[in-house]
Amino acid sequence: MKTIIQEFICNPEEYKSFDEVAIQLFRYLYQNNLAYQQYCRKKGIGLKQVRHWKDIPSVSTEAFKSSFLSVTPEEECSYVFMTSGTTSGNKGKHYHRDLDVYDLSAKESFKNFVSAKKYPMAILFPDEKNMPHSSLSHYLSLLKGDGTKDSAHFVAKDGLELEKLIEWTQKHEHTPVMILGASYNYVHLLDSLEDKKNRFICMRIA
Repeated sequence: MKTIIQEFICNPEEYKSFDEVAIQLFRYLYQNNLAYQQYCRKKGIGLKQVRHWKDIPSVSTEAFKSSFLSVTPEEECSYVFMTSGTTSGNKGKHYHRDLDVYDLSAKESFKNFVSAKKYPMAILFPDEKNMPHSSLSHYLSLLKGDGTKDSAHFVAKDGLELEKLIEWTQKHEHTPVMILGASYNYVHLLDSLEDKKNRFICMRIA
């Protein structure tokens, strides 16, 4: 199943439709993940009821707080992404044997829908050392690795490193850059720049 998904990500034109892969994946999860199978049955949905990807029962983020939703045994999972737990105090957990599909999907999607060019990247989010169980931290670190060598993180344990970021942007005054991060860090950035009467000139990258 993993190979099929990877091939679809890289060469979707070789498949009849997204439905073809989505239904195969649903059948695989239904047959190999008891918790998900029980959830589908409670909704009155079995293998025969799913004929289109829109028929596949989706799982809410709350389910990851109470159920083990992985076909890989927990002891064989090398990575665990967790939610913040700010709503209920109970963190949802997403288990992975490896991140091969996750990484491939992230890189290919960014290349196809954002840009395939290398740009200097300013990451407004902590790195994986500071947030090892954050899927967003992993994703942004992954993209940073595909940027130019001077790409860097500008949020540390103590928060936004504004002076470093300003110095970095000044070095790239005549170079297109990408600034990536969580939405709330953009708020912190804009508020800090307002306090310092500083500003960025933002341009859309074509």
